[in-house]
Amino acid sequence: RLLVVANSFPQTLAVQVECIPSDLKALSQWVCWRWEERGDKWTKPPFQPSGVYAASTDSATWSTFEDVRAAYRSGGFAGIGFVLTKGDGIVGIDLDHCVDPQTGEIESWAREIINAMDSYTERSPSGTGLRILARGQLPGRGHKKGYVEVYARGRYLTVTGQAVQEGSHAY
Repeated sequence: RLLVVANSFPQTLAVQVECIPSDLKALSQWVCWRWEERGDKWTKPPFQPSGVYAASTDSATWSTFEDVRAAYRSGGFAGIGFVLTKGDGIVGIDLDHCVDPQTGEIESWAREIINAMDSYTERSPSGTGLRILARGQLPGRGHKKGYVEVYARGRYLTVTGQAVQEGSHAY
């Protein structure tokens, strides 16, 4: 199910809060986000529910899941996100450009990663990428290679709750 935030904004999958793991919801590491055009590129900066910018490195700007969900539902935000921190033991894996938007078919390279991680996996806001949240530790801040990014702190990942059946186990 796609939600069009505005005619000029990119199409965005609606958030399905019921599919987001409950132990993630219990953490106060949540932000809202909205589309912003910077130059010729759309970005998804994080916001506090009040509409003030948030920072993925400043816990004073993060909120509870309930506050973020309420702000998202009231409008003005395209989605919600989860902030990865050094101490929470959660690793976020971002797989870009791996889902066919017409068929929903997942590229074989991404399916291999999903199966290897065996953790909670969901579609990205565009519907063309995937996010995996898993328990673990990552040396350093993060890594990016091609269409794969892996982070454990200092970043936030958009969260849609649009779980993928394979690899959508509790993390």
